[in-house]
Amino acid sequence: MGRVYNPFVSIDSQIPLIVYPFEGVEKVTNKRDLQLFMNIIFPNFDVPKSTLYGIVFPFLREEKLAIDFHFYHGFEDNWRKSNPTIRDFPYFNERVNGRDNSCETTTIIRGREAIHRRHTLSLEQYLGERPLLLEDLSLRMNF
Repeated sequence: MGRVYNPFVSIDSQIPLIVYPFEGVEKVTNKRDLQLFMNIIFPNFDVPKSTLYGIVFPFLREEKLAIDFHFYHGFEDNWRKSNPTIRDFPYFNERVNGRDNSCETTTIIRGREAIHRRHTLSLEQYLGERPLLLEDLSLRMNF
């Protein structure tokens, strides 16, 4: 089972990104370089204009950096009751790879994030707090 570092919110790109780096990513990058890299590749994605935020999972694949981007858009007027659409973009080997597999850990984290969002009053409140993850999933340390 993959474990993640404590998440952080990156607001350098066009939309806020909630970043959950997987254990092992530290072998190929650091937080600052990862944020710069995400800003560089962001224009490669066909992100809907109604996108409010993304959840991002950097991880190692074949000893190289891979990143799964999940962009949330299509929110209704009622933030808490919205059921947004999610557009996924896996990035690997210097290109967006279309459809790809994801691991169960990312599914669990995205579910925890969805429950957390539905208990907040606004995007700002949501971005300011992260849900607590099971100990099996979290390294409990910053990237």
